[in-house]
Amino acid sequence: MKLLRFPLKRKSLFMKLMLGFIAIIALLVSFNFLSFAFFQRNIHESTVRSSSLHLQNTVDRYEQHLQYIQNLAINLYFDDKINLLKGDPQPDEYLVIQQAGDMLEAMTANELLSLENMIVYYKNRSAVLDREGITEDQKMFMKYYISPLYSPGFWQSQFNEHYLMRAFPASSFFHVRSDNTSHSRGKLIPLVIKNSIQNDYYITAFIRADSLYKSFQPDGSNSFYILDRQDHTVFHAGSGTEPFNLLPSRPHDSGYIEQDDHYYFYQRGESSGLTYMHVIPIDHINSQVTRLSFLLICLLILTIAISLFISFWLASKINKPIRSIVESIQNQHAIRPSDSSISEFTTIQDNINRTIKASSLLKSYGYMVKLKNIYSNIQEVGDLLETSKPYYLVMYQLHFTDRYKELSEEEQHKAAYFIKEMVHVHLSGIFPDAVTIQTERDQILSLLFVREAFHEDIGKTLTGLKELLEWDKDYCYATIAYRTTLHQSSQFTHAYEVTARLLEHRVLTGETQMINAMNDEYHHLLLSPAQEEELATNVQQGNAEHVIAMIQRRLDKMCSKRATAYQYKQFAREVINKTMKILVSNGIEISSIVENSSPFERIKSFTLPEHYHHLFRLLLSDACHKIKEKNDGSDEPVIAFVKDYIHCHYNKDISLENIADRLNLSLSYLSNFIKDKTGENFSQILNEVRIAKAKQLLADNELKIHEISHELGYYNVNSFIRMFKKMTGLPPGEYRRMQLVKDQAL
Repeated sequence: MKLLRFPLKRKSLFMKLMLGFIAIIALLVSFNFLSFAFFQRNIHESTVRSSSLHLQNTVDRYEQHLQYIQNLAINLYFDDKINLLKGDPQPDEYLVIQQAGDMLEAMTANELLSLENMIVYYKNRSAVLDREGITEDQKMFMKYYISPLYSPGFWQSQFNEHYLMRAFPASSFFHVRSDNTSHSRGKLIPLVIKNSIQNDYYITAFIRADSLYKSFQPDGSNSFYILDRQDHTVFHAGSGTEPFNLLPSRPHDSGYIEQDDHYYFYQRGESSGLTYMHVIPIDHINSQVTRLSFLLICLLILTIAISLFISFWLASKINKPIRSIVESIQNQHAIRPSDSSISEFTTIQDNINRTIKASSLLKSYGYMVKLKNIYSNIQEVGDLLETSKPYYLVMYQLHFTDRYKELSEEEQHKAAYFIKEMVHVHLSGIFPDAVTIQTERDQILSLLFVREAFHEDIGKTLTGLKELLEWDKDYCYATIAYRTTLHQSSQFTHAYEVTARLLEHRVLTGETQMINAMNDEYHHLLLSPAQEEELATNVQQGNAEHVIAMIQRRLDKMCSKRATAYQYKQFAREVINKTMKILVSNGIEISSIVENSSPFERIKSFTLPEHYHHLFRLLLSDACHKIKEKNDGSDEPVIAFVKDYIHCHYNKDISLENIADRLNLSLSYLSNFIKDKTGENFSQILNEVRIAKAKQLLADNELKIHEISHELGYYNVNSFIRMFKKMTGLPPGEYRRMQLVKDQAL
């Protein structure tokens, strides 16, 4: 083996390293064995304790949740609007019903409460108030909230029961639609909250049982039960036999019982009186112990094997370069290149080679290595500079023309290298110690070291270089940034940053420029608040001519003020951003506005004001045209009402029948009217609004797909995914990933 080409002597570095590594491994293995023995003795007890704590946490969350809902209901008992409706119906009570319904809507809209609905059942008027308004009790419980467990008579009988709060067993509820088809509302837990003072009505909260369970019990790995005071099952998740048949009595309010190969962890809620129970098979806990024990043993064996291999490999990697260094010092020859990745060895080898080589070669090599990595470690360049010589720092930003871009890739590389060599030859004739490095294809840096009694004008030297560069202006022109003051080696970082900022002060012309000072005169060239409002208003109205004329005037002003390229880019980004936001707010796909490339990417290559004029003419005219097309048909009052209603209620289960009732029109007439005026049917308009909103919500990476689906009114996530793919060509997840890539590119 290659690793064994050196002799294994007792006092060799390799043997010392190996023995040290083995001693450390033995110590760690001993510690792991002791830990494993302790772990085996305590894992069973820890698992039971963990299950108890897990149940306690679940109980606390359920109890807090029920207490919060009870507090909401108590507040309703003291609300004037709720109490006004307990008497006989009044002709002017519509506003009160609407306000009370809005209040219930606000409560049920909170997704964290998992509330399907909150209703107030009035005894005297035999009516039920919910978020949709007030309905007869028979219609409510035989059409909108139908359950095999709960008949209308059950709800009426609760007026005769005496309790403050009671949770009834979860049941599947349905509602009958206008086409006589039933739609499931899911499994709901009715929670009835009463007030000992108010006997004329009571409040019921319909809690989505499965949703609450997923929120408070996310793993769902064991059987879970909620029992009332009579040990009737209120809710059950998982598989297994009803626990109250197996446990006739429980000695305490909390604890666990081991029976029939199961652990029954239970705890009674203090405020609700409900009993919460986890049922875990004993085999489940024992299998966990066995699996973990086996896993730990395997990991221990694997760790020992890997540790021995890494120890041998590290000892070899350390020993080999040291032997090479020793041989190099003994024989006085340069060290051969090593494959060692240890930075300290690389540093030692480099320094020994530099000592052996000629000092001129050391200097050249040092600058090339460090300046090539100027962006990753700029301070190291300063460490290489000769402290006895001051220097000028010059940076060149190359701007390539379209003719240059027509060259092949190889020709482009050669042209960029030729420009760098031309700069170096010109400067080294006047500054013999000059160092010129091409840090990027479009950026060059020069360090011009000045000897004693040197009085050459740096500006005159660079002017001559500027004249040389203008010979190739068909392919390239440059921005030359420099300071007329000399720098010391300790000032390199500051000098580099200042000179780099000078490049941003280039005036937008297609000529080579020299910049040696900051432009202290600052002009406010961005849009004022009034101009921003003018831009937004006219784009929103589709007034393309006015918007384009306004931006052109602003660009002309920038040209007269000799705005820098950096200021042009700032202004362009501001206008593009505001235009895109207006398009998105109108539900318009922005990818169709600028073909093939992003406007943010295009402005990076702009070198003349005409480029910005052309971009804004295209961008603003297209944006206004799209908005104008989008707004066609919105002047019709009926269409405007339909669209406004959809935008306000797209996240609910809305239908054209509901809107027709509000407009006092027949369903068929309204459907034909919408189709005639917009060219689309009602469902197409609704889905367009929902999918446009979905694109906005997908920008938030914290929201899951099913959460977005529910937020938009799709109660079946598969329906949402199919509709999104139908209208965009991509599933929601793929669309989110593509938008993320685009945003990162911008």
